[in-house]
Amino acid sequence: MSGFQDDPQHPGGGVWRHGSGSLVLPVIGLTIIGTVALGMSGLGVWAVAVGSDFRITLMIAGLSASMWGMAAYVRRDMQGKRGGTIAISDAGIDLDLAANRSLIHRPRACRVHFDWSAVAGLLTREEAYGAQGMAMLQRPWWLAPKDGAPILLFEERAITSRIQDASMRDIANEIAGRGALAITELPLAVGKGGILGVWFVRPPSIDAGPLGPAAERWIMRRVWFTSVLVGLAGLAVLLMLVLG
Repeated sequence: MSGFQDDPQHPGGGVWRHGSGSLVLPVIGLTIIGTVALGMSGLGVWAVAVGSDFRITLMIAGLSASMWGMAAYVRRDMQGKRGGTIAISDAGIDLDLAANRSLIHRPRACRVHFDWSAVAGLLTREEAYGAQGMAMLQRPWWLAPKDGAPILLFEERAITSRIQDASMRDIANEIAGRGALAITELPLAVGKGGILGVWFVRPPSIDAGPLGPAAERWIMRRVWFTSVLVGLAGLAVLLMLVLG
């Protein structure tokens, strides 16, 4: 993960281009999912028009709703990957961040300046989300103003898995170092994983208390189990390609 680069507009400062990856795959995915969703919706209208069996119509409606929900999820991911910038100098920090840079916390677009004297510090924690026997682990990072709610800067997704995002700790350390800020590690918190980690997901509150040792071991076992399943699925696909 590249760090802050020299900022010609602010001598002595640095700027980091926010963005979690290429938009090519999300655009392709949204196109495919949107096309399928439209097709399913059209099929549902046809089923109603010809008086198909109620159970078949209901199944088509459920599949159509699921595909539209997935399309909305991919669209939010694309919004977050539009990026933005974080600029730091001896005077303060400037944030120009896109909406939905987290798929769970749903942050709004943010464009604001803080003098370092107005910032209390940085906050971070691991968050676990369980769904259908599996679990994923994420790490959001917040800037905590002395007056107002914490602002989500960025997050690391799918921690401990083979598809985990790059660590953002170096970026956070640069911000903390320039502003002489402390980084506070909040306790592991558990949110609502909803359905497959996509629908009806709800993050834990920022002031969630620590879990007990037994609960923490239990959720981490689910995270480990999920990472193993993902690894086995990837191996199965690779074997199919090699042997097929």
